[in-house]
Amino acid sequence: MNAASDALLFTQTFCNLAEEAGLGLCYLGTTVYMPGQIIETLRLPRLVMPVATLTLGYPAEEPALTDRLPLSSLLHEEVYHDYTPEDINRWYAAKEALPENRHYVEINRKETLAQIFTDIRYTRKDNEALSATFLAALRQQGFLD
Repeated sequence: MNAASDALLFTQTFCNLAEEAGLGLCYLGTTVYMPGQIIETLRLPRLVMPVATLTLGYPAEEPALTDRLPLSSLLHEEVYHDYTPEDINRWYAAKEALPENRHYVEINRKETLAQIFTDIRYTRKDNEALSATFLAALRQQGFLD
């Protein structure tokens, strides 16, 4: 866990410096979704596990920033406080109101963005399969012997 934390801290620091230098970047979800393919492609030895992958380059354009949740939805002061349905509704209200997200909800025949994420994009079945894939990669790399 310490090594993974250190690697992620280094990765984020690298990203901050890269963005400051005008580079564009994107964290890739494939690190968690397909660690076996990354291990195979990079020929990683036992006891080496990918924890982050990035794309990096000078952008040819300046696209609009992706809408984000407010900091208050991520920040806990002193202790963790669980989220209430009212909190979630308040934090997602601005995202739900964006025309492109309203259209996305409409074409997917759902009532909310949350339903798209839980019913379509990240289903329980998919998450369980991804967890099994990740655990298999950890075993393969010698972390769960």
